[in-house]
Amino acid sequence: MKQETIKYIKDFEKKQSFQLEQGINNQRVIVQYPNKVWPFWVQRQFDPKSSHFNSNSNPMSANNTTYRNWTQLGFPFSNQKVLVDPTGMITPLTQLWSLESWVAIGDKLHILSSCPNIKQYLSKSSPKVITRYKYDALKIDSEVFFNPLTEHEKLCVNQIKLHNTTAGPLKISFFYVIRPYTPEGVSQVKNITYLSKQAFIVNNYLGLVLDNKPDNVICTQFSDEDLSTVWNKWEMILKTQCNLNMSSALASYNTTLAPDEQISYSCKIPLVDHSLLSKSFSKPMKAEKSKKLSNQISQYQTLNASHESTHVSYKWEELMKEKIDLKIPDKKTERLFKDNCHHVLNFTSKTQLYSKILPLSNNINESFDILLALNQIGFAYRAAHFTMHLPALKNWALTSLKTSVEKAKTIISVKTTSQYTKDLDPEKVFYKCHFLGKSMKTHLGKLSEYHTLSDYIWILGAYQALFYLAKKCNKEKATKQYHSRYVILKAELENFAKHTSDINQLDSMLPVT
Repeated sequence: MKQETIKYIKDFEKKQSFQLEQGINNQRVIVQYPNKVWPFWVQRQFDPKSSHFNSNSNPMSANNTTYRNWTQLGFPFSNQKVLVDPTGMITPLTQLWSLESWVAIGDKLHILSSCPNIKQYLSKSSPKVITRYKYDALKIDSEVFFNPLTEHEKLCVNQIKLHNTTAGPLKISFFYVIRPYTPEGVSQVKNITYLSKQAFIVNNYLGLVLDNKPDNVICTQFSDEDLSTVWNKWEMILKTQCNLNMSSALASYNTTLAPDEQISYSCKIPLVDHSLLSKSFSKPMKAEKSKKLSNQISQYQTLNASHESTHVSYKWEELMKEKIDLKIPDKKTERLFKDNCHHVLNFTSKTQLYSKILPLSNNINESFDILLALNQIGFAYRAAHFTMHLPALKNWALTSLKTSVEKAKTIISVKTTSQYTKDLDPEKVFYKCHFLGKSMKTHLGKLSEYHTLSDYIWILGAYQALFYLAKKCNKEKATKQYHSRYVILKAELENFAKHTSDINQLDSMLPVT
């Protein structure tokens, strides 16, 4: 087996290791305990009666393969991110556990992720995810948004509104529930502690700050009964530590709503990269650290959720006006355009583009489309920043590009970005791209690591990009060289297509030999 093929296989295996490990953990836990509450995709994917039932061909692994259309929230160029799944479950990426909402109407518990009537949409003014649940007697709205307080301090804010739609009084209980899983499946929650200041410490991090004092708190380990069966039986269990790293907790609020009455509850999830706390609560915290934690919780609780929602909308409007002021006659199209701009910007951090739960990567295959979109919507200066932070360009880690197609995508992204901004030094980027280009000497049938028509088209685009960069830098010899390569490869591809198939029906994945 050729050396470059071996490298490619090893790289592929490394990328797949996270999914494989996640699938094994899911199979080990979820399949053995089907009666516990799990993310909604588990209910649908594992139920033979569901239209989304997926018979697993691999008995050792169980991955989420049916519901991966979660929404990522953040703020441009912030490292912290939050996921909201299609049922409103919230997952802070810095902590990798999830927050769910449940409600009991009378004595009957309803898991909101199992609600038969769910609608989810983005707000008009900024990327806030609104999930609406409707029962016969109760309408529930959940709003989730990312709040960039300062450069080093970010919050995920959730506000829940419950509305009695009946003509009589309605006894309800509402629950915030901390669960040891993400949209990918099971995760690790070793310990949870509830503090008297209305906050939960999760895995030694300040995990959840409640704005309203709960009527009951229950913390459990995995070997206990599921919270869905003890919510109205157990009281004030304020701490847990689970040897299986699958702790859970809930905070409940009991009330009776008059006809047409509404009530709201809110909470904040601090998004931090480091813990204020020691590794264990077996020893008391130092007074200075305890005071700092107490002040931090109090500060978050003074922030009104509705006011912060308005403030975040204003921040996004100012950001978009600075770069994008597009008016489209069709207002629906205009809103869709703005929603997609928000979505693209939510993937940006200081030096990376975040595109999945873990591992976070700035691999060119995952970044390419986002880089092009940033150029198109007026953020070329940020696209330039991210482009130069790609490992191959920043650290000369050219071996990180295992294939000629990856090299081609890197070159094309540099060329496209240089068309939109002057932030890239033409001489510097040409020198690096020229180094990549020299390793792509090829003609049809001689590209060892790839064999499809699509792969050669990427390389054709790279030669065109290198021709542009060389001409811009007045590199006469390189300009002629890459123009010649482009013309030759283009002619070979046209000839191949002509003798292979009707060009109007040509499959881009057609093997080339």
